[in-house]
Amino acid sequence: VAFEALARWNHARFGEVSPSVFIPIAESTGLIMDLGRHVLTTACQEAMNWPEHIGVSVNVSPLQFKNREMLFTDIWLALSASGLAAKRLDLEVTESVLIEDAEGMLRLIDALRNMEISVSLDDFGTGYSSLAYVQNYRFDRIKLDRAFAREIETDRTSRATISALANIAAATGSTLLLEGVESEPQARIACAHGVTEMQGFLFSRPIPASQIPGIIQSRFDEKRVA
Repeated sequence: VAFEALARWNHARFGEVSPSVFIPIAESTGLIMDLGRHVLTTACQEAMNWPEHIGVSVNVSPLQFKNREMLFTDIWLALSASGLAAKRLDLEVTESVLIEDAEGMLRLIDALRNMEISVSLDDFGTGYSSLAYVQNYRFDRIKLDRAFAREIETDRTSRATISALANIAAATGSTLLLEGVESEPQARIACAHGVTEMQGFLFSRPIPASQIPGIIQSRFDEKRVA
């Protein structure tokens, strides 16, 4: 269905620097604007190497969403430069943006969807998660935090919560995605409780973009043999 763009930094001196280290620094210094622009542009360019039915998801920081005019400019330039169809781009936003500026975010989501760009609510189920977000904002995709995947085999409450969210997502026209799926049992239980999309190590670990066309081809070959 799609690939998610992940930022990685292989430093010449320090080796591989974790995003948990450099992303907060980029946000606190304002460099997240340049970094976000680079990730968006690169992701759109890479997606042009894939079949047309496969999209790309890009995380957008709260600071980028606050600077809406610049964000729209960055999106337009990334799509124009790459030639990627807007409907293949999915922007992921965290709940913190909704807490800070709910009305502004609602207008922004509507504007993006009018451009045929989809918007996903990322890591739902953590922090100050509210069902009002799911009901009022009409996200294209609700991404359940990986904590649900870890508990899905042993915790009845997690399974019940997933089922309830699946019903709400279906009623609002959203897709329910479970993050962090690592095993076949987790996947089977998730499907049985209404999850329609998944991501996680069961399907692929993070890989360089150069390896994606090969993975797509291998999956196509598997289906053809089956």
